[in-house]
Amino acid sequence: MIIPPYDYSAKRGRVMVVASAVFFSLTGVFVKLIPADGWTIVVLRGVFITMFFGGLLMVRKRLAEEIDAFRGAAWVATFFAAVSGTAFILAFKHTSVANVALIYATAPFLAAVIAWTWFAERPRPVVMVAGMVSLLGVAIIMRDSTDGGGIFGDVLALVMTLGMASYLCIYRRFPETPVTLPLVLANLVPLFVTLLIKMDVTVNPDDLWLIALFSLSFCAAALLLAEGSKWISPAESALLSALETPLAPVFAFLMLNTIPSSSTMLGGAIIMCAGFVALVKR
Repeated sequence: MIIPPYDYSAKRGRVMVVASAVFFSLTGVFVKLIPADGWTIVVLRGVFITMFFGGLLMVRKRLAEEIDAFRGAAWVATFFAAVSGTAFILAFKHTSVANVALIYATAPFLAAVIAWTWFAERPRPVVMVAGMVSLLGVAIIMRDSTDGGGIFGDVLALVMTLGMASYLCIYRRFPETPVTLPLVLANLVPLFVTLLIKMDVTVNPDDLWLIALFSLSFCAAALLLAEGSKWISPAESALLSALETPLAPVFAFLMLNTIPSSSTMLGGAIIMCAGFVALVKR
């Protein structure tokens, strides 16, 4: 009997993608723990992420290559990344971690609709049905927020999700578009806006280290996802990345003692089931 060699590369890829999901699921907890206002967090996180990824471009000596490949699609990607990243942070300041995480879980379905509308990439029927079911889950979540006063945060989460879905479609339509430089510029946009309108950003030194740790966690998550996805199939990567959605409310409960409402749990269960069925059928 011949025993096939164990695929350590695939195991390494799975571990990296799962670790990425854990880091991403901590985002809401970080934002809730930082006393600073949402815009201050957005600006300072952008500065730290720009330093990290800018330094990475320099170390890998790819800055000139990405500048040369920077075309119209890269500017559009920068715009959507800036909108999505800003709305992402601000949403946590106005609604629960669970609501943001669960609304964001609809991004693959919204991306499928955008791709169908934009460049006629017709999604499979199961994706279309799962997408409509997941939107029902979002409606249930947002209905509960209307009574609880968190509707603005839910709307921001929806804007973030639409922005990210559009961002993904840019790279689906124009795969040659550089990735790191648009991300760097997108994180500088809030700083430029702050300087342009002369907005006051109050920085408490006690908050600075926590924002830096939060930024480092985000960068680690992005790199682990990018590197880990190279060693496993896209379907497996998507399934493991989906761990972020249930983990975020769990961490919020353990670290912030927040319990999702019954509507959030019902809507979240609908979204998760729709996503799981669509992925398994694939």
